[in-house]
Amino acid sequence: MPLARCPILPDHFNPRWSQSSERRIGGGLFAKRQPALPFNGYGEEVAGLYGGVDLTVDLAAVF
Repeated sequence: MPLARCPILPDHFNPRWSQSSERRIGGGLFAKRQPALPFNGYGEEVAGLYGGVDLTVDLAAVF
């Protein structure tokens, strides 16, 4: 899945949709939305992959 579709940075502006909240898979179309976690909740596990990367600058290249 491309970075642009993942809630990597929930506070990062996306012109198509808000990344600040998400619905659980299987919850249905009208399921209650919950706050999105940075890096889909795997922040500690993937922190080493993003070492030295300024995501506020480098993520802009994805859009």
